[in-house]
Amino acid sequence: MATSLSAMLLQVRDFLDEPAADRWSQAELRRYINEGMRQVQSQLQAANEDYFLRVETATAAAGSYELAFPADIWGNKLRALYYYDNTSTVGGVPYKVPPTSLEIIYDNLNVSGIPTGYTYHAGFIRWAPILTNNGVFRFVYAMKETAFQTDGSDDTNNLGQIADEHTDCISLYAAILARDKVGAPVERLTDMYRTRMAQILSDVQPTDPVTTPQQRIDD
Repeated sequence: MATSLSAMLLQVRDFLDEPAADRWSQAELRRYINEGMRQVQSQLQAANEDYFLRVETATAAAGSYELAFPADIWGNKLRALYYYDNTSTVGGVPYKVPPTSLEIIYDNLNVSGIPTGYTYHAGFIRWAPILTNNGVFRFVYAMKETAFQTDGSDDTNNLGQIADEHTDCISLYAAILARDKVGAPVERLTDMYRTRMAQILSDVQPTDPVTTPQQRIDD
């Protein structure tokens, strides 16, 4: 799924009843679109914690003491971290790194000052411990969407799980911010946003799997 910035801008300007840039510049609306993207993702994440779930692997060389978390992790939504020792591929029985281990890595390094590349994020060190052998880490985490960085019409944002048909909520949110910035009424757009978002949040709710008894299958 991918949505171009130009398509998003057209949608926002439709809601603003401003076909061409007059009161709101493209750069300003892009900022509001990015805010809308974060808002919609936050609501989807709250409605279904598995909606943005991703799995990524990274190899680690023996003797290293740091390994970057995925760059596209959503906040600190690391759901699980597994380590496969002495291998270059994911396989066999992994060691599950508990969250408490992530918090005490720095203390156990017994080094002076924060090592190069270490950063703190929401109380966690954003790196994983690497053991004595070559190994593979498997990260299970919630992925954040990529913000639009430039104002070119060819700037295409590769959405993770926010479906193209859901981008109208992002555009509505951006239009609300734009109108509110100049003191224009936002009630109509706000009602539209709430109604549409309620529909989406209902759609993304996890469903109970339907299971069929083996006896019925055999019959």
